[in-house]
Amino acid sequence: MRETASMQLAELQKSYAFFEFLALANPTGAVVAASKADLVDKKTLAEYTTFQGALKGDVVMADTALDAAAATPVFMVAVPVKQADQSVGGVLFGAINLFYFNQFIERMKIGQTGYAYVYAQDGLTWRIRSRS
Repeated sequence: MRETASMQLAELQKSYAFFEFLALANPTGAVVAASKADLVDKKTLAEYTTFQGALKGDVVMADTALDAAAATPVFMVAVPVKQADQSVGGVLFGAINLFYFNQFIERMKIGQTGYAYVYAQDGLTWRIRSRS
């Protein structure tokens, strides 16, 4: 079943290329399925505040960070996976590649300078220039 879930996550990642990876964690934070096989049974998400928030039933977006494996800026999104009784049975995690925002921003007219900014709580800033 884990292998099937990982294959489905890999297919979703291919369909939605802005994801660097997708992962499914159980309530203890252990990754049980992922679009990247090296995350399964080797990664725990329990210490991440995004995981903890999603486990409480919230949709959570994390600050931007650098994905070490892909060397690209990403932000994490975590959503609760609810069971039939509406209790949270796990968390679906996705790392969204910020470079894909360029496809949208490049076509927009943004202010006087043409730049869009993404700010993280720790002060990290990403700047993206519009082509218009």
